[in-house]
Amino acid sequence: MRFVPVVTQLGDGLIAFAGVFSSLGVLISILFLALVVFNGEQFRYQSPIFCCIILVGTIFGHVSVWTFLPRISDATCIINIWLINVSFLLVFACLSLKTWRTWRVATMTKMKLNILTVGDLMKL
Repeated sequence: MRFVPVVTQLGDGLIAFAGVFSSLGVLISILFLALVVFNGEQFRYQSPIFCCIILVGTIFGHVSVWTFLPRISDATCIINIWLINVSFLLVFACLSLKTWRTWRVATMTKMKLNILTVGDLMKL
């Protein structure tokens, strides 16, 4: 017996609500991304590269909502799955690396100069 998915269309009010708030999320993420890129010196201690990657991940997450707003098809379902997974990977990988670097600095037994660059963290 083969499983046949049931596709239901969303109501117009729900489509408008989701589209507006998703667009708002994309706009806010782009504004924060511009703030981090153009005022990088103020975000120096927050790893601006990781902040930018996290913001790109949130943009992907908000854009994934847009894939269900038009007519739902096989292509929009596949794009949605990819956008959600890439968004999750970008956000949580960067958050985990930032947390690991903080833990590494906090638990050092000998206080010696140990420089962990962004490139070193990307190799993990």
